[in-house]
Amino acid sequence: MTSPSYPTPIPQRHLPTILSVCHFTPEERDAFLAAYRTAHRGKLDLAKRRTGCAISICWCPISATTKTNMDFERAVSEFVASVGGMIRRAADD
Repeated sequence: MTSPSYPTPIPQRHLPTILSVCHFTPEERDAFLAAYRTAHRGKLDLAKRRTGCAISICWCPISATTKTNMDFERAVSEFVASVGGMIRRAADD
């Protein structure tokens, strides 16, 4: 989270997990996101992207390399998004 390659101290993609793991109350969540918006103007589109989604945490073994871990995370995210799309399409039928 302190990598200079990230445009913000807490990368936006980690916010849903942080909010879930920390068990923020709705008021705490709103205050946290308001502070994030203030600190990182134009960086937060979390609400638009996550509407109708749930967070599920899965503990997986890690690799010795960051690239492999990132590739694994990306593959799992793409798989879950694909399954979610199938579920949404089936619900529309």
